[in-house]
Amino acid sequence: MSDDSAENRDRLKFEALSLEYNTLRQEIGGRIDRRHQTQAVLAVSGGLLAGFAPGNSAVPQDLVVSLGGALIAIALISWLHSGRLIGQLSRRLAQLEWDINVVVNRSVTNHLLSWEQDRQTSTGPWRLWRRVFLGKAWVPPHEPNESKAC
Repeated sequence: MSDDSAENRDRLKFEALSLEYNTLRQEIGGRIDRRHQTQAVLAVSGGLLAGFAPGNSAVPQDLVVSLGGALIAIALISWLHSGRLIGQLSRRLAQLEWDINVVVNRSVTNHLLSWEQDRQTSTGPWRLWRRVFLGKAWVPPHEPNESKAC
């Protein structure tokens, strides 16, 4: 009887973790899309500023530079902030991958999920990029993180 309840508990835990994992993957996808839109706004803003070069417009140059600079600053701050939020979601996904693998690996030797974990623990040149723009990296726990997994 206890084996059935343990299997049922593991199945329910796996389903809950999988649901959160899929939801966060969709959230990251949406945030990345919005981040690309912000990059497009930055590019268009730069083009508009270049188009209103001195002597090419009847619009006062001070107004163009002020509005363009403000738009670029707001878009840049938004872009950096969304990167930090994506980093937080990515760390949570890595933890969920770990927790799902712990539940599944009671009978399977290979990891079911590892993409985020691999990216979080990479040591290549992107590690500095991740640290600066996305925040600290995920660190694998020594024991399964039961408090966050439920």
